[in-house]
Amino acid sequence: MKYSFTFSALSAALAVTTVFAAPAQVEKRACSSAVTLSDNPFTSRKLYANEYYRKEVVAAAAAINDSSLKAKALKVADVGTFKWIDTISVIPTIDAMIKAVPCDQIIGLVIYDLPGRDCAAKASNGELPVGSINRYKTEYIDRMFSSQ
Repeated sequence: MKYSFTFSALSAALAVTTVFAAPAQVEKRACSSAVTLSDNPFTSRKLYANEYYRKEVVAAAAAINDSSLKAKALKVADVGTFKWIDTISVIPTIDAMIKAVPCDQIIGLVIYDLPGRDCAAKASNGELPVGSINRYKTEYIDRMFSSQ
């Protein structure tokens, strides 16, 4: 089975991510109206710096003794990044990530769990072996795009 995503479909999927209310532990207001995006959603929205990335940067900066350098390093925590959805086990975390995105930002998700991926570098080993397209479809793709 061949999967294809158009820029419009991907933009629509990303647009949906910015309109959800925040989870209880995140204090923010729900968007006052539906969020709409232009043809290129990145021209009007800041890319969200996900909390996982933020925590990694803050932890790394904690080891810096020079206060000036530490302050500069902490600014990196505000740089938007894409969250890699590289294993089936990450899928349950997507809803919480989406709900944490402020209305004026956009979340970037990389759908990356292709069956048989390796790249011969051993740096990109996948969890799904060659030929497991049905498992990829039902346990990975379908779970991301269905209500949980």
